[in-house]
Amino acid sequence: MFDDLARSVPLIGLAYAIGCIATGYYLVRFRTGSDVRSQGSGSSGATNAMRVLGRGAFAAVFAIDVAKGALAVALARWFDLDTIAVALAGAAVIAGHIWPVQLGFQGGKGVATAFGAALAFDGWIALVALVIAGIAFALGIRFVMAGLTGTTLAPIAALVAGRSGETVIGFALMAALVLLGHRRNIAGVLARHEPVLRRSRSRPGGMNRQGAALAKGKPS
Repeated sequence: MFDDLARSVPLIGLAYAIGCIATGYYLVRFRTGSDVRSQGSGSSGATNAMRVLGRGAFAAVFAIDVAKGALAVALARWFDLDTIAVALAGAAVIAGHIWPVQLGFQGGKGVATAFGAALAFDGWIALVALVIAGIAFALGIRFVMAGLTGTTLAPIAALVAGRSGETVIGFALMAALVLLGHRRNIAGVLARHEPVLRRSRSRPGGMNRQGAALAKGKPS
């Protein structure tokens, strides 16, 4: 037991440190000298980096954030930690991305990093979650909310697929962190300050309130 703990704690700490590599923040700081968190949604993630540097920045930041999530979990698996410890490593890398210590605990929102961690944790369930998110997006749900739909349903997919209780708990923990990272978006939807759908019907002679929020509202 103590041997497992001695191996698990440093690797979970390393996973958090990997998560703290705020790719979007450092890329924008290097290219422009500005703090990406002072713009848009206040996040250091791929979407906010795109607002400053364009789609190429989004692709680069997204890919690196996915890779760091996968790396943290792969390292835990490589050291043959048990499933709960591997799940905690996945949670730690997501936490590091959302709350990086060197940036005053203000980072990204965790979707890309969580997807990478999920891929390394259980690739089939991660792909199921991706398909669910894709279906939600195709049905007209906004990109961020579609991603949250897939993330939220991942532990349910693991349960239905007959995965172990530890695996289900792992996906639930990762999903909870991502939802926590998006708490402002969720609160905006619940308060109807942010639209759920990408398009909304217009009233005769003008745009309705939801359409105006989509055109004018704070980006996610």
